[in-house]
Amino acid sequence: MFEDRQMPMLKWGALAVSLLWIVAAGWGELSKIELPDNFRSATYKRQAENCEGSFERRYECKSHIIINNDTSAFNDWALRLIIVFGPPALIAALFNRVRVRRERQAEEERERRAVAQLKRIRVEQEELRRLHEATRRTVEEAIHKTTDRPA
Repeated sequence: MFEDRQMPMLKWGALAVSLLWIVAAGWGELSKIELPDNFRSATYKRQAENCEGSFERRYECKSHIIINNDTSAFNDWALRLIIVFGPPALIAALFNRVRVRRERQAEEERERRAVAQLKRIRVEQEELRRLHEATRRTVEEAIHKTTDRPA
């Protein structure tokens, strides 16, 4: 997929694109920060004016308004953070997947070469054993011939 010399270039390119995205999207999303209103603000008081009924019903209504506004603020911030950091995280995940795949392929190639080298070594060892055995037999035959001759 990618050659070994292309990986550093790909890594630095992905890092540069990610940083540019974080700066640009961060500026766009986080520069327009609006601090959420607290439950004593005018916005909450206007919404709470619509709560009617007994004390218990008004209390539940106001609690519901506070929870909904807090949930909305949380969702707004979560979406902003996803917009800013989601694409760089995706780039990092994809780059990591490419890197891991490349390392696995390299490891499989090293293992294949090691197995082939071990096979060659075994063949060479077997050949050396045969040569050693043949030499030993030749030497033994020569010794027997010289000792079997009458003097």
